[in-house]
Amino acid sequence: MVNLIRILVSQRYRVHFIPQTNFAHFGRYTEQLQAKGVECIYAPYYTSVDQYLAERGELFSHVILARLPVAEATIADVERHAPHAAKIFYTVDMHGLRSEREAELKGDRDAILAARQLVAAEQRMIRRADLTVVLSVFEEKMLREQGFTNIEVLPLLRDVPGSGPKGFDARRDVVFIGGFQHTPNGDAVRWLIDEIWPRVRKLAATRGMVSPKLRIVGSQMPDWVRAASGDDIEAVGYVADLEPVFHEARLSIAPLRYGAGLKGKIATSLGYGVPAIGTGIAFEGMPGAGLDEVTLRGDTPDQLARLVVDMM
Repeated sequence: MVNLIRILVSQRYRVHFIPQTNFAHFGRYTEQLQAKGVECIYAPYYTSVDQYLAERGELFSHVILARLPVAEATIADVERHAPHAAKIFYTVDMHGLRSEREAELKGDRDAILAARQLVAAEQRMIRRADLTVVLSVFEEKMLREQGFTNIEVLPLLRDVPGSGPKGFDARRDVVFIGGFQHTPNGDAVRWLIDEIWPRVRKLAATRGMVSPKLRIVGSQMPDWVRAASGDDIEAVGYVADLEPVFHEARLSIAPLRYGAGLKGKIATSLGYGVPAIGTGIAFEGMPGAGLDEVTLRGDTPDQLARLVVDMM
């Protein structure tokens, strides 16, 4: 989102950023946006989108509604107070698709019904928007097959930081990154700890190798992850700067069993020059050209463990 804002500012748009869920001033992050010329809206000056747009809505040529919950909560305010603005629904990922996959994985009938309601809500929002932006070519294809035409793809926008001072052979760690407030990450780490990493240890031992160290990095880390720390697992938790983590990593791993959109953990890893091991879900929606050669894909614990050990 920061990079999208940077692009808009470079195109001479005057960007107003509204953190609709909490109207928070978020310290240095808010100040960095303000330094780019972004008008950041926060409490106590404003406490609702309706309040802000009632005063300023006529100024806007475009309004980007990011993620379904925010779009649902604010689109009526936009239509009422900024009637001339183009409404852009920026999905980030298709929440209904992600929720359907989770519910089907767990065999939860009630959750399947709830996920289908999310799918219907997203479809209503797409019809209501002038343009819908998705990150994934998979999701674009899916929506066009459903008859929607107001769809465009804008992939993840990331800086490319580079691979750092150490070469591949000088690195040892395997890293998982992802915030635990996002449920696919918690499920992936549970699968990684319980099913994949024991197989890594066993396979490494049969080859006379020392098991690599798995470093788990992410905000809001639950106690059960911290309890898994041991000789070859380090529960790191939140870090402000991922660069030192990736400069020590030989591999990243993304054993996602459900999800949607493009996966920032894959893009981040490749941006640092670190090969990424993942499931089909982890790589879904990325263009094949140029990525097929660096895609290390496995969809079972045995396949993923073998890829880890083979790359060590």
